[in-house]
Amino acid sequence: MAHQNITENPLGYYHSNTNWIFNFVAMQHFMKVLSYFIFILLALTACQNKTQGAYEPYDLMPEGTSALFKINEVNDFVNQMQGKPILLYQLPESLKGSFDFLEHIRPNATVYLGLQSKDSLSSYVVITKYHDQIIPEDSLNNNKAAQKKELSLDSITSGNATHYYKRVDDLFVGSSSKLMLLNMGLKPKPKPNFELLTTTGDGIVSSLLFMNEDIPIRKLLFNTWTNDSLTATALDLNLSDNSIGFNGVLNANDSISSFVDCFRTTIPQNITVPKIIPKDVGEVIGITFNDYERFEANRRNLMSIDSLEASPTFLNYTNEIAKADNVLVMHSLDTDLIVEAINGKNMEEDFRGVKLYTIENPQILDGRFNPFFNFPNLTHFAAIENYVVWTNSKDQLTAFVSRALNNFTLDQLDAFNHVSEDLSDEASIFIFRNSKELSKAFDLDLKGYDANVVQFINDDGFAHVNGIIKKYKARPKPSEVTERFSTTLKSSLIGPPQVVRNHVTQGYDIAVQDVQNKLSLISDSGKILWTKTLDDKILGPIEQIDMYKNGRLQLAFATAHRLYVLDRNGNDVSPFPLKFQDEITQPLSVFDYDKNRNYRLLVTQDENLLMYNARGERVSGFDYNLDKGKITSQPKHFRIGSKDYIAFKAGNNLVILNRRGKTRVRIAETFNFSDNELYLYQTMFTTSTTLGKLIQINTKGKTKTTDLNVPEAHHLTTTSKTLVTMTENQLSIKSRKVILDYGDYTAPRIFYLNDKIYISTTDKEAKKVYLFDSQGKAITNFPVYGTSAATLENMDDDRPLELVTQDGPDKVLVYEIN
Repeated sequence: MAHQNITENPLGYYHSNTNWIFNFVAMQHFMKVLSYFIFILLALTACQNKTQGAYEPYDLMPEGTSALFKINEVNDFVNQMQGKPILLYQLPESLKGSFDFLEHIRPNATVYLGLQSKDSLSSYVVITKYHDQIIPEDSLNNNKAAQKKELSLDSITSGNATHYYKRVDDLFVGSSSKLMLLNMGLKPKPKPNFELLTTTGDGIVSSLLFMNEDIPIRKLLFNTWTNDSLTATALDLNLSDNSIGFNGVLNANDSISSFVDCFRTTIPQNITVPKIIPKDVGEVIGITFNDYERFEANRRNLMSIDSLEASPTFLNYTNEIAKADNVLVMHSLDTDLIVEAINGKNMEEDFRGVKLYTIENPQILDGRFNPFFNFPNLTHFAAIENYVVWTNSKDQLTAFVSRALNNFTLDQLDAFNHVSEDLSDEASIFIFRNSKELSKAFDLDLKGYDANVVQFINDDGFAHVNGIIKKYKARPKPSEVTERFSTTLKSSLIGPPQVVRNHVTQGYDIAVQDVQNKLSLISDSGKILWTKTLDDKILGPIEQIDMYKNGRLQLAFATAHRLYVLDRNGNDVSPFPLKFQDEITQPLSVFDYDKNRNYRLLVTQDENLLMYNARGERVSGFDYNLDKGKITSQPKHFRIGSKDYIAFKAGNNLVILNRRGKTRVRIAETFNFSDNELYLYQTMFTTSTTLGKLIQINTKGKTKTTDLNVPEAHHLTTTSKTLVTMTENQLSIKSRKVILDYGDYTAPRIFYLNDKIYISTTDKEAKKVYLFDSQGKAITNFPVYGTSAATLENMDDDRPLELVTQDGPDKVLVYEIN
């Protein structure tokens, strides 16, 4: 929200050093507040003067007038109303006739337009200063046939409507009701509530005063507790086709109690709950105070509650409490004090680093926040940053926590930030509605009105009112990240989730293995399709082959002593699994040299390589017998031009073979390799050394060395044209450097999807998954919560991408990037 300095002056009220909602200067606001006090102090004098013959134009308004417009610029007002602003739909249908009447008069002073409630609601009354040309000649000529003199009334007929008018002293009075007009001017009565219009501005198009009773216009205030026919609200208006902005005051009546009394002698606080509540929230009602005990004493007095009834002591540590749909949110500078003071709590679980509690007394807060909102049943709560969140179910609480941790919050909503520019930072009451809730309240289709706010700011006996209801013209949507599903396994996972192709749906499923060596396949909707117990941990990634060349894919992988091939249902495909007495020391390599599905399965055992076909038979034409030492990287196949290369690290040697296992490229040099894999980058075999050097070898065996300026502990990954390194908190993408918070980061991963390169890494300490583009720019709404390296894929073949990671030790978490 735009910053607004509130300072106390010697008169004891607060004024703003910045403009209010429609850029009124501070002096206008000063005069508005001062005039409010002046009209109260002079009310008796004014009444006395009026009994002597002087009265204000609005004193002629009939009894029962429930709403009164003060119009300074008639033409502009009519044009605004003809643009059909939302306000128009809260007024009687017959009021539209008053706009036609206003077009036929030429006032030279302020015009008052009054609306009646109850039986005469369909009638309007217009009052302004009389002058000779108030009905211009063209109106008289155009309607000459319709003019008539009847019981001292004149009239104009326009279309099917007849407008009556007459002169009362120095005033011009018009109405749609002949009877009402005849009774006017006999005995004008002072109307103290109408004097609240003196607090409104004169330099604007129009202002509106209405009684706080059950009439449609009062919907502007977004609440029911202001329903009090003895008080009134006066607002300066800014109307357009797609918005209503207003600010003004709501007065209290000394003879009765009002909701404003709850905030007597309290100071409005910053509105902070948009930082924690979800951005798709429907309605928020928030209250603030600098002293909860004072607020509670005022509230008890208003509600006539027994003062001996004790309130929960933990509420004393709050300064902001809000209802966000069905969730209760409390703000505090020290949530530990709140949690410690809550009696009858039991910790249920740790969810993403947030402790979830149950409460033994679900009615602990029942009735505590009337008349503003109520929570009769709350079963769970949790402390998140500076907030304590209460819900009536565990699922509701975990969903709230998940969104908060991923910054899927109201303060990230463009439409909300757009209207916040015109609002105060501090308020006693804050009410937000999205388009769905606004449409429901106004009984209109208000699609696009995504963020609408009303504020009340206490000022000893009355309340400032700020409000904006506005249609937001959305910009092109940035990426929006939503949690798609979370699936819990029976045991902790042994490694990060992996996606595998589903030949039935043409999408992707998720494969995970737990510490019990159980391999599970999870669908793209989060359902566990099957679980199979293996003999050991899977080495490296799972490969896929189409061994029968019929479009049906199998999973292929190795454990320490098995070579598995499984069908889509998790069944072994004969003759697999193959069993090995000697240990398999590298992940299974799968080669399809000519892209004709004549697969080669390469098994590594220390310094030995064994080649099999898709039927599980040894390939006799492959014979590797070089004495280069233990193979320390997974053998990889690269196609450069028309030639095949099988490359891997063995001891301090880089070995590059042909299809038959014989040396294809001879390399004389030896290297102290890092733990990073071998890649094909810029058509050269590429890896790094422990000294932070980039080693590149071409097909002729020539070596190129580049200093990466990284320490021994570094990560390296590449595509054919993009090189990414990571060391400590520095991520380098090509020549661009991204400095992250210090943490424990996973090796970066590169993905190429929808003609765009993405790079991901996860801070395992902070439990944050980062995602960047090839320019090093963070993808909108990242980082998100996650505890393992992430995989990015289009799992369901629609435009949005899915990001797969872990949620703690035993859960798979999937996000959708829209």
